[in-house]
Amino acid sequence: MYFFLASASIIGKICVGVISDISCVNSLTLYNIYAFLSGITICFMPLCYSYVLYAVVISMYGFFTSFFSLETIVLVEILGKNT
Repeated sequence: MYFFLASASIIGKICVGVISDISCVNSLTLYNIYAFLSGITICFMPLCYSYVLYAVVISMYGFFTSFFSLETIVLVEILGKNT
């Protein structure tokens, strides 16, 4: 299970970095979407009845919890660089 979580987290961090570098994407909105989706994936845990479903849900959770790498970017956008 940890393999799926870690692999999806690495892929998620790369994707978050690439998506947040696009000029038309708001980093705060992306942060909120990923936080919401990581919470939704936890709601699917009781519905898993096999190892494969657990692996899929854990992978989704690992992918969406990569939003923590956006915290610094969001804080700079909100507070500014000269505070």
